Amino acid sequence: ESGTVGSAAAKQGNGSDVSVANNYLVTADDPADLRFLTGDFTLAAWFKGDALNTNIGIISKWESGGSVSAYTIVREDTRFGFYIRESGFAQATATEPTSFNDANWHHIVAWRDTADDKIWIQVDGGTPVSAAFDGEYTLMDSGREITLHTLFLNGTYSGTSTIDEVAAWSRMLTSDERAELYNGGAGIAYPG
Repeated sequence: ESGTVGSAAAKQGNGSDVSVANNYLVTADDPADLRFLTGDFTLAAWFKGDALNTNIGIISKWESGGSVSAYTIVREDTRFGFYIRESGFAQATATEPTSFNDANWHHIVAWRDTADDKIWIQVDGGTPVSAAFDGEYTLMDSGREITLHTLFLNGTYSGTSTIDEVAAWSRMLTSDERAELYNGGAGIAYPG
């Protein structure tokens, strides 16, 4: 943790809250079950950011320079994006075209589909957006921690935000499962 990360009312109970820019939450180490080197995976979270802070890392295993980067979900230039980088530094980005420059709750689901060689992002249960990505790529085995509320460990791409119901699966979720998580905008509590 850098600075103060508190809790605030969220979609389901309380969520991780940062009220000052450059504060963020870091996992204690590099969890092996969140490396996703090969194969399909899905990330999901509820996000509420201050409309004045447009560039915020939401869930990241990423660092500047790229040598320790694997994946990230960010709000960048008022749009949500999913970035993925493989061990040879090839990168793909799927970006939701709708602008979300507001302080409302948004549900973001991002996934890797190795059968179709694509990565996908879906915001608020809308139409998923994809980008081509060679499914044979192996993601960076970076040793990098997972961060919430920031893209880089130096606090860059951080800002005031609340994040709730963060989850990861080592498979793609079905469209029905994604719809269940969104629940018409009400969300659900993820099993702990």
